[in-house]
Amino acid sequence: MFHRGWFQVAVQSEHVSDSVRGVAALYSTARLHVNVETWPVLGQVARFAGVIAEYGPGFETWASGVRASAPSLPVLALVSALDGALLSRLHAQSIEVAALPVHAPELVAFIQRALVSNFLPHDRVARMVHYLAASRGLSAREVQLLSYCLGDEPRARVRRRLGISENTLKTQIKSLLRKCGERNVDALAKNLLRAALLAEHPEKRAEPLAPWHPALRGAA
Repeated sequence: MFHRGWFQVAVQSEHVSDSVRGVAALYSTARLHVNVETWPVLGQVARFAGVIAEYGPGFETWASGVRASAPSLPVLALVSALDGALLSRLHAQSIEVAALPVHAPELVAFIQRALVSNFLPHDRVARMVHYLAASRGLSAREVQLLSYCLGDEPRARVRRRLGISENTLKTQIKSLLRKCGERNVDALAKNLLRAALLAEHPEKRAEPLAPWHPALRGAA
């Protein structure tokens, strides 16, 4: 099931919320919860693409509940100090960790992976999306559109979710395709999935590569 793509941002302090929510909001709807005493209830968890939370009292209990209701939901914990025992406990729950102050590239990489992993959980696909976004200078909206393309989302549903007109959607898709050198969104999605497969199985690289494939630049 394709998640709607919201991000739950749960922080203990306002100065962390400004930077984190600002980056998440570039890619999707970011729901903010700022409170040192309570943790947010996700409710309809299928609406969420991921969770970004500042570590604090009660976090691990709350995160265990999140994991119970959504075993594969990407979660990023922001910690003030990288403690070995803490890292082990969080990694045991498949929770990613970043040290505060968190930098925008770290957040962007997590968000891009989260958008993709909801419907295509293979890590190589997420890494290929991140490579494509960086090498072709894709905007946050273009990465969002790419995730919808991979999920084979109907155009009408994409317009409703993004709150844009058909003409605006066409313009943004044209920009995405132009940067990637692809003919249409179906070709882009298929080539990206093929690129992820070729990265995993180098012996199959006799197949034609997409114009942006890292192998054409000598990348592995």
